[in-house]
Amino acid sequence: MRDRFWSDYRAGLRALAAINAPSAVCTIYEPRFADPLMRRVAAAALALLNDVITREAFDSELALVDLRLVCARDEDFANPIEPSAIGARRIADAVRRYAEGAPPATRVFR
Repeated sequence: MRDRFWSDYRAGLRALAAINAPSAVCTIYEPRFADPLMRRVAAAALALLNDVITREAFDSELALVDLRLVCARDEDFANPIEPSAIGARRIADAVRRYAEGAPPATRVFR
């Protein structure tokens, strides 16, 4: 699954590069399942995909909005897999900081 995702993701980033527009990518936030074991399993599985996203962001010299850091509290979620109003606001704020032109040395936005 990881290899297929990586291939598809890389192709998508190449297509994005072809339009030559300022761009950033986002990691996938970790869900907030009530069951601690399910939460750890989901985080471990998503780590495989987030690793691809992170590596490709740096290889492509794209900014990265790390949603694992942006939505890191239980209050950031309305249910196990969807952001709450608080989480959505945090995501919007992180994207806004990127769009407003955070310093070029800042590659991870949170």
